[in-house]
Amino acid sequence: MKKLLPFIVGIFILLSLSTVCYAGSIPEDLLNDDSAQVYFGEVKNVDGDSISVIQRKNIKGEFTQDRELIYKEFTFTNSPEIGATYLCGYFDENNPFYVWDVTSLDTKTLTIKNTDDLSRRMQEYINAGKFEEKEKERLESSNAKNNVASNESTTTIIDDNPDQTQNTSDTGNSYRIILILCAAVLIGIIFFVRTKRKK
Repeated sequence: MKKLLPFIVGIFILLSLSTVCYAGSIPEDLLNDDSAQVYFGEVKNVDGDSISVIQRKNIKGEFTQDRELIYKEFTFTNSPEIGATYLCGYFDENNPFYVWDVTSLDTKTLTIKNTDDLSRRMQEYINAGKFEEKEKERLESSNAKNNVASNESTTTIIDDNPDQTQNTSDTGNSYRIILILCAAVLIGIIFFVRTKRKK
């Protein structure tokens, strides 16, 4: 039992630190995750499960015009047609690259050809301009961070009391780690008590 508890705690910590998007919430996750990318991309090559795409028009997230990207895994109804442009969504290497067939590149009027609920919600968010709003917020936040960073690098702060330094980001990270560890310990204790009762 003593060997099992650290194993359970370790698995819980690893699972809580990884970012995995579940299929039903893809549109919402793409919308709300600042690091997610949504753009129109032209398919250059498809090789088994991997796909090569050239970025053509940005909707949300990091983007470089005409940059070619290769994804190891993708999700699409059929096999994408080489040379065709599709709506694309991407989180990270833990999730597949999402590809939707659309009627146009105009975000206000496009229709996603798939009729499933996930695709319908994705289309609604795009047509309503939700992704563009999030991109604007992301850029404003990024510009604000860059301005703060440039101000910090050019401003000398004189601290009369160096023993009382504060770093809010380190404090926030510390609280998260403590919270995760407390939750892991609590789960371990519950598991331990239940196994003892069964004996």
